[in-house]
Amino acid sequence: HGEPGREKKKVAGARAVVKEVVDTIARSGGNEYFACERGEEVALMVNNLGAVTPIELSLLAHKALEYCRADEDGPKLRVKRLLVGSFKTSLDMVGVSITLMKTGKHIGVGDDGDAAADSFDDLLDLIDAETDAPGWPKFTGREPGAASACFLEVDRSGGGGSSSTRPLRGEAERASASAGLGQLALSQEEQTVAATVIATACDALVKCQKLADDLDRKIGDGDCGSTMKKGAEGILKDQLAYDLTRGSAIAAGLAESVMKHMGGTSGAIYNILFTAASTHLQALEESPEKIAAGTTKYMAFVEALRAGVAAVQKYGGAQVGDRTLIDVLHPFAHSLDPGAASVTADLSKALKVAQVGAEGTKDMKEAILGRSSYVPADALIGIGDPGAVVALHWLVGMVVACRMIDEQRVDALERQDEAMQ
Repeated sequence: HGEPGREKKKVAGARAVVKEVVDTIARSGGNEYFACERGEEVALMVNNLGAVTPIELSLLAHKALEYCRADEDGPKLRVKRLLVGSFKTSLDMVGVSITLMKTGKHIGVGDDGDAAADSFDDLLDLIDAETDAPGWPKFTGREPGAASACFLEVDRSGGGGSSSTRPLRGEAERASASAGLGQLALSQEEQTVAATVIATACDALVKCQKLADDLDRKIGDGDCGSTMKKGAEGILKDQLAYDLTRGSAIAAGLAESVMKHMGGTSGAIYNILFTAASTHLQALEESPEKIAAGTTKYMAFVEALRAGVAAVQKYGGAQVGDRTLIDVLHPFAHSLDPGAASVTADLSKALKVAQVGAEGTKDMKEAILGRSSYVPADALIGIGDPGAVVALHWLVGMVVACRMIDEQRVDALERQDEAMQ
């Protein structure tokens, strides 16, 4: 409108932007009309002024909710309701507004000293009331969950609904969570194995960046390896805080890490894979009576991997032969023997099948999904699918880690025998 505005500032991150806005509204002295006490109950509205994209609006809502609840540097408010959307717009203005409203009991005082007509016991009743107003959300009357859930109340693992499967936990919480898992609880040695396998698989992804990018330049947009490397490096960073006491939490941690760091179609695919695996394992952990007698942790791992692959196929639509990572992951998962005597030997056997699957993508003349589907058939011949090649590399890293651990165990036993002679 040609108005000068409050002030002009350099571009800043979402957290810094919402901090300044919320402080101006809620902090004592920030304005002459309104202020909130620490712990006060409020409703938070993040409004799209017209042309902010959904992903940007979600990011700002995430940061606004997170900061309002922050204890150390924030106002530590109890956000009872979160409303995100286009409530009051200004044509195609690229901007947002943030509104805070106190929701506790209010007693207005009339001229005669008695309670005024505008008194109310709880403003939440009015916010939650049904309405036919088309621009108002069909609100469910719930207090928002984690700050990562701004439109839907989802947990940090990427699945819907509230869940006890959270990847990042303190020591006391880990010990409590692992209690009662019985045969599925991971021992300290198994936790070390899991950490080693994850790290080695990620190292393999980092090392295959150039190969995957080179393949992708011929049939895609040239960033497959870079995308996977970014995700692997994010996992390596996040892994230090993973809950390793149970398989479902490990898978949930991986799901969140790829969602945060990997990006692109690959990030979505692997998030689905690990989330489905986590959900499968969590169902077993929470209902140990349903676990068949003789079930081993390796059996549970194989079933969870197959569940993850099935979810990728369900939501992505890919089948074996479509020239995707499914040409590697499906034969690998379904070549595993849940009852194998040697885990490493079984993984090695399945890896050979996966290698055949990856090599086979070079001879596939037609791509059904992804950017390769836009490439002429003749241009695909002799070029392996980048997604399949990358999947093979992290599987190789996983198997190499298992072999290395086995060799270390054998060496330790031999040294022990020598010491006893």
